[in-house]
Amino acid sequence: MSQAFGYNAFFGWARESTFGTPVTPPNKWVECESINVSDERKLIHKPLLGSVSRRRVVRGKHAAGVSIKFPFVWDGIEQLINGAIGSVVTTGASPPYTHTFAPAATLPVGFTCYVDIDEAAISGSHCQQINGCQIDKLTMTQEVDGTLDVEVEFVGREFIDVAPTSATLPTYDAVDYSRMTLATINPASANFELPIRKWKLEINNNLFKEKYRLTGAGKRAGFGRGSQRQINFEVEIEYESDTVLDYFKSAVATDLRFKWVSGTNELTITTPNGYFQGSRPGAADSGPAYLTMAFDSLMSAADNDELGLILKNSTVSV
Repeated sequence: MSQAFGYNAFFGWARESTFGTPVTPPNKWVECESINVSDERKLIHKPLLGSVSRRRVVRGKHAAGVSIKFPFVWDGIEQLINGAIGSVVTTGASPPYTHTFAPAATLPVGFTCYVDIDEAAISGSHCQQINGCQIDKLTMTQEVDGTLDVEVEFVGREFIDVAPTSATLPTYDAVDYSRMTLATINPASANFELPIRKWKLEINNNLFKEKYRLTGAGKRAGFGRGSQRQINFEVEIEYESDTVLDYFKSAVATDLRFKWVSGTNELTITTPNGYFQGSRPGAADSGPAYLTMAFDSLMSAADNDELGLILKNSTVSV
């Protein structure tokens, strides 16, 4: 038996044209920092007279899902962003191509996802294929001297074991902290530069994950939204002025804008309308004080305009 070391673990995906109808092989792959698979297999027991021992069982519902974490790379992950946000328009006749993402009421049909763990050490059909996947949550985070990390949480219909396929990985060119050229609050007016230590953006689609068929061995039939979409920011900055805190104290809306640049590649994230919430900052120990502010992004002038994300890269289409 060969030893499995865990170094050859990859995540792949392919777009489905019909929900739950698998697409093979995967046409997109990414190297991950972590892969966590959830596959609840619940048996339903009923206490029946006639025996002290449990002897009657019914199969419960499936709850397939997977979450992955990986560094943001300039090319190759556009479909995941589209799957989490909703819509995309690509423009440009030559590189760099501009992909403009915006929230949408209806998410794309979804993906067939592949989790291949220890593909070089384990033989047989051990690759986990998850049909009917949609993105429930996408989170972006970054800290000083760190990479821009992306965490994606998928919910799916069912698992099927399939034979592994060779992974074709995108060029690794992670977006590190030095690429951030813009981090401002109220850029349309006062344009105050944020002395950021770390920040987080979370897009929660709040999918209705408990939607199951009455037949089909408890397979999920599709998702749809269980409630309104939530888009949240959290920033931690060096507390060197009251400019940001004043937005919290006055309970007025403002906007944020972040931008990263590497050659002709660009990533811009904008929230046009949001309110800070939470508590006033305190202080502990000596040294600089830090201010952590949570920011709910709301629609501004029209439905689905609470977030703008523009990516410029060499990918022709999403």
